[in-house]
Amino acid sequence: EVVLLKMQNGAVLFGDKTKGEEGMLCRSPDGIMSMNGDVCKDCPFGEYHMGEWKEEKPPRCSSTKDFTIVTRLSLSGLENRPMVMTFRRTSYKAGKSLATMAMFTGKHIAATPYIVYSEFTKNAKGPHFLLRVRKAEKQLTDEELANAMQWASLVRMANVKVHDDTQAAEVVDDESI
Repeated sequence: EVVLLKMQNGAVLFGDKTKGEEGMLCRSPDGIMSMNGDVCKDCPFGEYHMGEWKEEKPPRCSSTKDFTIVTRLSLSGLENRPMVMTFRRTSYKAGKSLATMAMFTGKHIAATPYIVYSEFTKNAKGPHFLLRVRKAEKQLTDEELANAMQWASLVRMANVKVHDDTQAAEVVDDESI
């Protein structure tokens, strides 16, 4: 079971192994500006350039639904870390469902626990698993809710920068300590 602390739209571009590219090449936490400081709408790999796609291939850059979460175990003190859960490509629909459920509960985003699970299915493309989401049957206890609200407050106040190479590391002289 997971409790949502924050949700946002993003985008991610992974390398094409057939072109010798490895791993994540670019990431945008908001779908507007990349981690490299580039504007997403100017990116030739994004959904903004549909008219330029050849052979109707989808964009290489995928839209994402990103959720900062904690597990129910974190709320009871058995774990102590938030995580990021990202839905993209084939799981994007499940991410949209989760975002819709969270927005229309009538409660704070962190007040409702959800279950994310996979379901085996078959279609014309063959057998595969789909991600699904649903509200958990057991609601949060008062203590869990208080902890969830504390986590949500911490995440809201956090200003985390990933891959910030703009400032040189400060050298500390051992003798000045």
